[in-house]
Amino acid sequence: MLELLSYPPIYRGLILLLLTGFTFPLAGVFVLRMNLLPIRYLLMHGVLLGGALGLALRWNTALTSVAVNILMILVLNGSKKTLKTGYGHLSMFFMVFSVAAASVITSLFHVPAKDTLTLLWGSLYANSPMTVLITGALSIGLVLFSALNFRKLTVLFHDREVASSLGIAVPRFELMVMLIISLSVASAMNLMGALLLDVQLILPVVIAGLLSSGLKQTMVLSCLLGGAFSLAGFFTALLFDIPVSSGIAIPAAAVFIIIILYKQGQKT
Repeated sequence: MLELLSYPPIYRGLILLLLTGFTFPLAGVFVLRMNLLPIRYLLMHGVLLGGALGLALRWNTALTSVAVNILMILVLNGSKKTLKTGYGHLSMFFMVFSVAAASVITSLFHVPAKDTLTLLWGSLYANSPMTVLITGALSIGLVLFSALNFRKLTVLFHDREVASSLGIAVPRFELMVMLIISLSVASAMNLMGALLLDVQLILPVVIAGLLSSGLKQTMVLSCLLGGAFSLAGFFTALLFDIPVSSGIAIPAAAVFIIIILYKQGQKT
């Protein structure tokens, strides 16, 4: 099995998994602490639309998905200000629009079904060295943003009004956070696919929340768990010839179940 690592697509896939596994759970912390699950679903649909558009026009699907997600966040943020409504209703509208638009594009441009399915399962081994560099830059940026703005994030997660009273430009800062989430979701979905995206972004954060107290501990433990699950899942996928996303889900789900059973055992 280890001899497979001599092939460039395989070892690039491993590098990508380690980069995202050890850093992208930070974006999952943002999503859960700011209650942005509707935004995350919106971004997943945006990636589907961007992928369909990229396949139809023969553009780079990953970059197209990133561009579509950034545009959707900017439009969503502007619509929220103009219409003075919450993200929930607007997210639902844009999700429906994204799916409809993706369906129309794949139909009009006769995008093959097998190519469309790659959007659901990801394409870890079809990435170029440039993708590794871009993902690495995003991972470093995510860590730096979290470290440099840790105090702002702590206050914002606790209370928006308190954050505003302390001089934090809350709307602008929230927009920055959502743009970072959009980049992370688009990149992770390109690797994991739409169906098991949360196994890398959200599940490590949920497990870390069961074991830690405080934001800093949750962030650090989420990243450690995410990296460990990604590494274990990579070799599980190679061993059993299954999708990498499924391979990551197996150890993550096992750890989650063990922790839940252990905590229930402590209560009895």
